Amino acid sequence: MADLRAGKTVIVDRYYYSGCVYSAAKQNPSLSLEWSRHPEVGLPRPDLCVFLDISAEEAAKRGGYGSEKYEKKEMQDRVRELFEMMMSREEGGCGED
Repeated sequence: MADLRAGKTVIVDRYYYSGCVYSAAKQNPSLSLEWSRHPEVGLPRPDLCVFLDISAEEAAKRGGYGSEKYEKKEMQDRVRELFEMMMSREEGGCGED
């Protein structure tokens, strides 16, 4: 946070949107993305979000795929679906309702 306040550019690979999507995906499927945003309240929102879309099948071709807890096809399909929903909420993607 100190770097942000100092005006430095900070690049992160998983942050606000990833937290929301994975929270919604790993819990009860009936829980909404809106529900999953509650733990993220107060965090600074990214100025830019880049969504690299890849299917679970394509991701599975990577070396070492499957060793992570959430690297299961069903979970990755749900994560992708939720990211697509979140990215389409606002023109330009990554937006709030």
